[in-house]
Order: sequence, then C-alpha cells, then structure tokens
Amino acid sequence: MNSNILFATPCWHIQNQPVPEGAVEWALEFPKNNPGQKQSNRGGYQSHYLPFYGCNFPYEEHIKNLLAFFPSYIIKEWWLNISGPGDYNVKHNHPDSDLALIWYITDNYGTLRLDDPNGFTRINLYKAIGGEYGYTKGLIAKAGDMIIFPSDIDHFVEPFTDNKPKISVAMNLCFTGDMEALRNTLKESKILED
Repeated sequence: MNSNILFATPCWHIQNQPVPEGAVEWALEFPKNNPGQKQSNRGGYQSHYLPFYGCNFPYEEHIKNLLAFFPSYIIKEWWLNISGPGDYNVKHNHPDSDLALIWYITDNYGTLRLDDPNGFTRINLYKAIGGEYGYTKGLIAKAGDMIIFPSDIDHFVEPFTDNKPKISVAMNLCFTGDMEALRNTLKESKILED
C-alpha cells in the first residue's frame, strides 16, 4: 500500500542572497517622507501600499532577478515594514493576489508564522500517520532572503526582543500570461523544507 500527501501548500525560500548596499539606510529614511498606516501591524511602521512599477522603488531590478524563475507575473503593490522590540503583526492574509512575498532586509528572528490551513481539522490524522502537525509553522529568514507563499494562507508575525530594527518589504504577486509555462515552472520549483 502507498500513501501520499495531497494538496500540499507550496512555499519558496530564496536564501543566501546579499542585501543590496544601502538598503537598511534607505528603509530607515523612508518613513521620514512617507506616513505610515495601521493595517496588520501593532506598533512599528508600515507604509501605505505603493505600486511596484513606476514608483522609483530602488530595488526593483534586485527583486525581479530573485523572481526570474517565475514566468509571466506582475507585482501589484509593495509596502515597507519596520518593527522594534515588542512590535508584531496580527493574523491576516493578502486577498486579490496569487502569492505573498516577503523580502527581508534584516533577519526575521524566526518571527514569521504561517497557519496550516488544515491544522484544526486534521490534527489527529497528522498524529496517526506520524507527520508533522501543529497549527502554525515558523519560518526563519536571514537578511537578503525572500519567502513566497499563497496569499490566502493566514500568517502573522510574533513580537521579538532584539533592540535592532527588523525590516522587510512585503509584496503581492499575480500571475499573468502563459499558464502552461507557469505550471511547468511551479512543478520544478522546490517546496520549502526545514
């Protein structure tokens, strides 16, 4: 008898990428001329949503290079997050997009948590087959890493205690164009493993 895991949630972790020179300084200067908003953030700074194309986002080419393996996509918007000690983001998702991206300018200190969409209904099944179970999965990202996951997955950011700022840029991505090429690319890409 064979057993298979079906309907897995894809998640990509692009690792070991250098942070462009000046990115931390750019991020720390950004709030001075761009008022923040309160969305999922509790404390810290979250910019308003900004269009990715044509808004002079200084790292557009860097982001596009990291996403070169995805065919036919657009990034709808981006926003900057800066958190200090005790700041966090409540559980949320990103409607009206296909994927959520988080590009880390600094380490995330292991504070990103993704909810298992089946965690509440299948916990006994997961235990019975000896699989990993739990309601959330924590993801550790280093400065320069990018984490990408389906935008309908609930996620949140736990508070952290380090005195250094925690800086990330979040984005919403939508696929366009040739769906066959997209399917082939997604089949070949690696699912995140710890």
